[in-house]
Amino acid sequence: MFLTNKTTTKLSKISQDKDYLLLGEMHGVKENALLVEELVDKITSIKTVGFEYPNEIESALNQASPFKKELLDYPPVQTMLKDGRFSQTHMDVISRLVKKGIKIICFDPKISSTDWNERDKGMAKIVMSYRKKLNKNTKILLICGNMHSRIDEFDLDSSTEKGKNYHYRPFGSYLKNQINIKFNYLSGQFYNFGLKKFPTDPEPHKNQLQKNNKQWLLNIKIANPTRIDNYKKRPRH
Repeated sequence: MFLTNKTTTKLSKISQDKDYLLLGEMHGVKENALLVEELVDKITSIKTVGFEYPNEIESALNQASPFKKELLDYPPVQTMLKDGRFSQTHMDVISRLVKKGIKIICFDPKISSTDWNERDKGMAKIVMSYRKKLNKNTKILLICGNMHSRIDEFDLDSSTEKGKNYHYRPFGSYLKNQINIKFNYLSGQFYNFGLKKFPTDPEPHKNQLQKNNKQWLLNIKIANPTRIDNYKKRPRH
């Protein structure tokens, strides 16, 4: 669908003995969910998929039957529809994965603190706790925002919500024995509190999958945005 045979073979090889396949995304792209599904289909050792979703909706997502519409009225889900983490495409993909026997975990913790470091530490705690329950020959595929997926700690610049002098330890830095991949969209649009464009990359890429320091880049030609038009609150009767 999206992945070439060469890319699939390479991913299978480099992830063979890893515990985690960690994917970094720009929220609000339909292909994010579709790529997750394709990776699960092609790397058979993936038996668990984790999303950056509130932990309290995990049981609802693991129902193979169609989702209850009431889930869409849940305030955290409404937020995710707006920031692009959740969409009709995601719902369809998750439903198909569950029917195939894939376990869905939601690793966004419910914490009172607004501190990013506390949130990312909580995310890692949920995932690592679940990893201990799994057979060592299986792996977990995880997908989250690009910033959370980074491997090394870093200082945030003034363009972020936290501003200057904030030392950030991302979720990805806690996970050992991982393959780290960033979805690198070369053109197209995404939905994150509004419709936005990716800058077009004029450089030709010889390989769909390429190494960039500690991270792999998965180059995808075009991104199509998620939408929230179908998720307007329904009137109460």
